[in-house]
Amino acid sequence: MKNLIILISVLLLFISQSLYSQSGWIQQSGGTAVTLNKIFFIDSQSGWIVGDSGIILKTTNSGNNWILQNSNTNHTLRSVYFLNESTGYVVGGNFFPLTFSFEKILKTTNGGVTWYYVFDTPNFYGTISDVYFINTNTGYVTGFGGNESKSLGQILKTTDAGNNWLSSGWEASVVSIKFSDPGTGYITANYYIDVGGDSLFIFKTNDSGISWNKVLSEPKGRLSSSSFLNQNTGWVAGTTYVSGLIEDLILKTSNGGMNWQDLKLTSRTFINSIFFVSNDTGWYCGSGVFKTSNSGVNWVNQIPPVGVDYFRHIFFKNNKTGWVVGDDGVIFSTHTGGITTVNNSAVNSPLDFILNQNYPNPFNPKTIINYELPSNVNGQRADVKLIVYDLLGKEIVTLVDAKQNPGSYSIDFDGSNLPSGIYFYKLSAGGNIVDSKRMVLLK
Repeated sequence: MKNLIILISVLLLFISQSLYSQSGWIQQSGGTAVTLNKIFFIDSQSGWIVGDSGIILKTTNSGNNWILQNSNTNHTLRSVYFLNESTGYVVGGNFFPLTFSFEKILKTTNGGVTWYYVFDTPNFYGTISDVYFINTNTGYVTGFGGNESKSLGQILKTTDAGNNWLSSGWEASVVSIKFSDPGTGYITANYYIDVGGDSLFIFKTNDSGISWNKVLSEPKGRLSSSSFLNQNTGWVAGTTYVSGLIEDLILKTSNGGMNWQDLKLTSRTFINSIFFVSNDTGWYCGSGVFKTSNSGVNWVNQIPPVGVDYFRHIFFKNNKTGWVVGDDGVIFSTHTGGITTVNNSAVNSPLDFILNQNYPNPFNPKTIINYELPSNVNGQRADVKLIVYDLLGKEIVTLVDAKQNPGSYSIDFDGSNLPSGIYFYKLSAGGNIVDSKRMVLLK
C-alpha cells in the first residue's frame, strides 16, 4: 500500500511538472528564479542566457548544466550576442520612466569568465534593448524609452569593437535589430503619442546602417521580435488591436520588405519572440510555444500557455535543437524540434533505430533497456549515446557512449543510488536524437 501511494504521488508529480517533455521539450535548471530575457548559442553546445538582476548563465553542454557568471551589475540584461567562444556582448539597464534610467553595454574576451563595461551611462528617457554585430569590429545596439507624451529611442554603433559608440536619436522605441548579411539589416520599432495611440515601424538598411529607410508603418500595433533568413525573407511579430482586443501579429516579407503579408492569427498568446530556421519551419513564444511547418500558415502548440508573457525568448541552432527561456528562471530545450511522435508506417522497417520500453517498469532498483541499430548506418558503425536524465532534464548517467555495429543491444540500469521518481532515457546516434522514453523508479 505504501508503495502504491508513492507511485501515485510520483505520477502526479510527473503530470504536473513534465507535460512539456511529452511534446519534445525537456526542462533544464539554471539555478535561478529570476526572469530570463534572451538566449544565444554559438553552436549546439555553448550558449549564454541573460536576465533580470544582472543574471548571466553559460553552458558548454547544450544546457544540461548552467554556470552563473559574474556580470558586475544588478541591472536588467535584455540581450546577448557572441562572435565566437571568447568574444561577446550583453546589454541592458534599468528603466525608470520620468527619472534617471541606465544604459549598460558589457563585453567579454574570455567566454564570460570576466565582463567589463564598454558603455555605462544614465539616460533620462530610456535604456537598451538589443545588440547585434556584423563582424569583430562593427556592431549595433538599440534603445527604447520615452516620456509621458511620446516614445523615444536610439541606435548606437561601434566600428572599433566596442571601445567607442556613436549614438543617433529616434522618435520611436527601437526593439530589435537583425542583419541578414553585413550590408542588409532590419530594425523593428514602436511609436506612441498620448493623443494618437500606438504604431509599429520596420526600417531597413542596405549600407551597413549608414542610412535606414522605412519599409512598413502601421497603426494600432506593437512589435517585439524579428527573424530574417536572408535579404528577402523574414518575419516580424508582436500584437495588434482588433475591435478593441489584442491579437497576435506575425508579418512576413518575401521581397526584402517591399510587401508584408499578415498571417492573420486570431490567438491571444502575446508573442515575445519569433525564430525561423528555414522558409517553412519556425517557432514563436509568449504565453506558450508554437511551431509552424508551412511558413506560418498554421501553428501547433508545443508547450501549452502558462501565463501572459511567460516565455520571453526562443532560439534555435538548427531545425531540431533549440531553447526557450522566460519567467521564474524557466529554461526548456529540445533536440527533436519539439516533436516526439514517430512515423508508425516506418517503425517496423529494418532501416530504423528502435528504442524499447525498459522492463520491468516501474522498477526497483534495476531494469533493462533494449535498443536496435539499423543495418545501414551510413555503411559504418554508429556513434551511439544512451543517457538517463531526471525530471528536470539533468543528466544522471551515460549508459552508452561508443561506436556500435548494427544489431540488438541490452543495457542494465541500476537505480540503487537514486531516489524514487520519474526518469527519462534518451538514445542518440551521430548527434541526432533517435527516441526517448520515461521510466519510474519505485522504492
